[in-house]
Amino acid sequence: MCTTTIHAAPLDALLWADHAAQGTFQAEAGYDVMNGNLDVFSLRANDPRYAGSNVGDYQGQHVRLAYALTDNFALDATTWRRAIHYRSDIEALNSWQLAAQYQFIGDVNSPEHFAVRLSGWGNQADVLSKSTPTQILGRNLNRFTVQSPQDKQLQLDAISTWRLSENFAASGFMGFGKSIVSTGDMSANYTNASGCNYNLAFTVAGTSGVLAAPCVTPNLLITSFTTPQQVLSEFSYTAHYYQLGGMAQWQQSAWILRTGYQFQYLKRDNVDALIRSRGGVSYQTNHVVLLDVARRINPHLSLFMRGQLMSNQFVGEIPFVYNTATASKFGQRYGFATLGVRVDF
Repeated sequence: MCTTTIHAAPLDALLWADHAAQGTFQAEAGYDVMNGNLDVFSLRANDPRYAGSNVGDYQGQHVRLAYALTDNFALDATTWRRAIHYRSDIEALNSWQLAAQYQFIGDVNSPEHFAVRLSGWGNQADVLSKSTPTQILGRNLNRFTVQSPQDKQLQLDAISTWRLSENFAASGFMGFGKSIVSTGDMSANYTNASGCNYNLAFTVAGTSGVLAAPCVTPNLLITSFTTPQQVLSEFSYTAHYYQLGGMAQWQQSAWILRTGYQFQYLKRDNVDALIRSRGGVSYQTNHVVLLDVARRINPHLSLFMRGQLMSNQFVGEIPFVYNTATASKFGQRYGFATLGVRVDF
């Protein structure tokens, strides 16, 4: 029976309590992609707004490393580079995770295993820009820019694995975590009812606007203004989340098939209540299904193909992209494919 690496978000659906023997090093490198040619479930083709466009195109590259310090204790680390397309905008972000897992029950010969995993993980971008209209505080903004958005999570999971036969094993897990979402400076361009353009700045004190270019109107021209309305608290917030799920693994000769499921529920301070108070729909759950097929080429090298399907796009996986301005986009399903290689020594 093959032993697999431990996993931290965003691949929690494949959590596994058993791990390799002391001194074992495991690595995984993969390329992630979604586009119109790979939209096998027609998730975008059936969307009247985005069918035929590049909206939702996705590329990513990741490297995962794991090392077993003892027969019971292992460390895991991942770095991930992602790019998501939205019409003329390409949003680039980096993801990371560090995890430590300790196995309290079981060894390489045991049918039952129990482990606890502590992980820290997060996402960050230098800047996010949206050049299509965005509505914030009742204004339709022409362009909206957020500097240094990021999220950081601390998570604890309990995992059990059962080897039911020589070829089949199953795992179950449950856990909870805390998420902190923050941003840097925020700015936008806004055209008022008289057709004058203003550059807006959002601070903890409120919202200020300065005339962006000369403007002649029949009305009294306002060159600058300040309001107490502020949006930073709608983009920077704290959340708590809970999750559970399981994974099944089947192995026959050189082939390994894994399928996993994860359910996550999030409670965000302030943000979801604001969305509902304005007549919107908040999305606090996500269902994730993973399918991973691997073919062992030799004792140290395997090739794999993985598919990931989410009921609510990246809810809970990239927390900083969810806020009062973007929440309406998260009612859609989304998925992507990964091709990669695994090595172990």
